Amino acid sequence: MQWQAWRSGLWAFIMMAFILAGLFTGCQPVGTSTSSIDSPKTAVDWYNRGAALMGFSKYQEAIQAFQKSVELDPKYAESWKGMGISYSEMGNFKEAAAALDKAVQIKPDDAEAWHEKGLALAALDKLEEAVIAYTKALELYPDDAGWWTDKGDALKKLGRTAEAQESYQKAEQRVQDIEKRLEKPLIEQ
Repeated sequence: MQWQAWRSGLWAFIMMAFILAGLFTGCQPVGTSTSSIDSPKTAVDWYNRGAALMGFSKYQEAIQAFQKSVELDPKYAESWKGMGISYSEMGNFKEAAAALDKAVQIKPDDAEAWHEKGLALAALDKLEEAVIAYTKALELYPDDAGWWTDKGDALKKLGRTAEAQESYQKAEQRVQDIEKRLEKPLIEQ
């Protein structure tokens, strides 16, 4: 899937930037002394390790790190979300949906987790449930054109063409809004 390739590249870029900058909790830049990523002890440490592994597309190892994190803190929503995304990247959408469901139960205001849950459900052809997840994600963060498109795609597959068209129009409006902002100079002289 095209969105998976794009998302993998984005995660790799973000994680590499964090690792090199030493911005993970308690860690140091790569090539320096032992960090919490090398010797995780807390749920946050295990989460950081999993996030770093995701950045290198080592999803199975990332899942193991996220599992250690939630063993230490079962309410650590970010680890459930990371686990779900990692499962999705491996094509294990049933496990992804289950992990992402835990993430949104713990942190119901996490728009990204709701969207990721929608993607996993759509991949399982559970389109009605996917639309519900996309709707919740968009209630929390309505500015992502791609999310509106994902919702429109699910609605279209369900035969709900009028609703799908409405979602596509909202996606197009978001794109136009961004294009207008890009036309303006960043700094007014």
